[in-house]
Amino acid sequence: MGYKQLTSDPWEEAIPKAHQVGNLAHGKINKITDFGIFVELDSGVEGLIHVSELGLEQNTRMEDKFKIGEDIEAKVIKVDKEERKIALSLREQHRDTERQQMQDFHAGQDKVDQSLGRAAKKNKRRDDNDQEE
Repeated sequence: MGYKQLTSDPWEEAIPKAHQVGNLAHGKINKITDFGIFVELDSGVEGLIHVSELGLEQNTRMEDKFKIGEDIEAKVIKVDKEERKIALSLREQHRDTERQQMQDFHAGQDKVDQSLGRAAKKNKRRDDNDQEE
């Protein structure tokens, strides 16, 4: 029996556990193709960011935006054990970041009175007080 037969297949447990759907994956761009970008992940496996998941504007070329060897972070959107593929998305990662920023902004709004009507009333009261002096 060889070494490979004695060790378990990493695609059965280790890789899906290390790269769970919804988590962020870090890696380096190692190939740019017509259909997407291949990223070598920290664990040594390769993931693909399909061109539809890059979030690029229509006339932007992948080669102009991304460089081989560049560090990148993307969201894991699919782990296929049978096909031995990991699908990544920059578009989803950007959406999550924007969503979190919006939630943080709204959470901060509870602490500060941002109502336009209240601000106008406060301003009017200040004007009235200034006139009395």
